[in-house]
Amino acid sequence: PQSAQRHGGKKVALWLAAAAAVIAVSALSILSFRSIQSRSVAPETMPGDVQTVDLGGGVTLEMVWCPPGSYTRGSPANEAGRSDDETQHRVTLTKGFWMGKHEVTQAQWEAVTGSNPSHFKNAGKSAPVESVSWDDCQEFVRKLNAKLAAREDARPPEGGGFRLPTEAEWEYACRAGTTTAICSGPLTIRGANNGPE
Repeated sequence: PQSAQRHGGKKVALWLAAAAAVIAVSALSILSFRSIQSRSVAPETMPGDVQTVDLGGGVTLEMVWCPPGSYTRGSPANEAGRSDDETQHRVTLTKGFWMGKHEVTQAQWEAVTGSNPSHFKNAGKSAPVESVSWDDCQEFVRKLNAKLAAREDARPPEGGGFRLPTEAEWEYACRAGTTTAICSGPLTIRGANNGPE
């Protein structure tokens, strides 16, 4: 997966920002979307535990706990569709983080920014927001942090807040412990398209 940062000002689906909903935690407890770095995560926090962040107006954001761990990044030399820059290597994440359970939706984007830039508005408010740039995502994160910091009931722990996930965090969360090309198994190249086997 490519990092959203590499896309510069290109339009990017905000699923990267749902990954944007990473609360990277050095050892923290709750709240959402950005990396919340701060205090300690409750000892009983388990992989896949969910925290819900109230964005107001009946709109919420679910965050899933991703514990520290390691994974193999890259792809085997014999994998279909592999690029030369995908040499396999181990990556270790020393800190756990909270990550958005789903892509950021049009409703969530609107609850934070007051507008919906999506081209496909007719897909519904629960559809992922799209037609947003890297800079738009950064502004969304800034507004989300400011909005929650202003609320007594939703203030993130000191030193914490929302941010976009790193490429390593995003891939670690997406792989969810799997070692195959996609989380459901091997990948088959079908013409110009990829699909599960």
